[in-house]
Amino acid sequence: MKPGSPSRCRPSRHRRSLSSSGHSGFSMAAATVLKRFTGSDRFGFFYSQDAPLKADPSVLVTDVVLYWPTFTAAAREAGESRLYGGIHFFEGNVVGLDIGEKAGDAAYAKAQDLWSGA
Repeated sequence: MKPGSPSRCRPSRHRRSLSSSGHSGFSMAAATVLKRFTGSDRFGFFYSQDAPLKADPSVLVTDVVLYWPTFTAAAREAGESRLYGGIHFFEGNVVGLDIGEKAGDAAYAKAQDLWSGA
């Protein structure tokens, strides 16, 4: 194909995303380890930003408060941020969350072995 010529690629229902979200993966891995270590998914953390930065000074802005009741909710929102930014597609987020949960379980199991001297 010459540069500038039309693509011959066609959409396919069998096509899969080749890129999982790293943010989704490591966020869910951390959430999984913290949940297992503390025995609870409860997090209850919030972040507040008074009058966030704005691109257009003529546009009114409101304060922003982000709240994560659970470690899992925080991990999911970290992954969703990559969707909002246009960096990943939905499937990349879902796959990243799944891989992260498995990695978190494996990391915690390994830590348990090390702590117990196994």
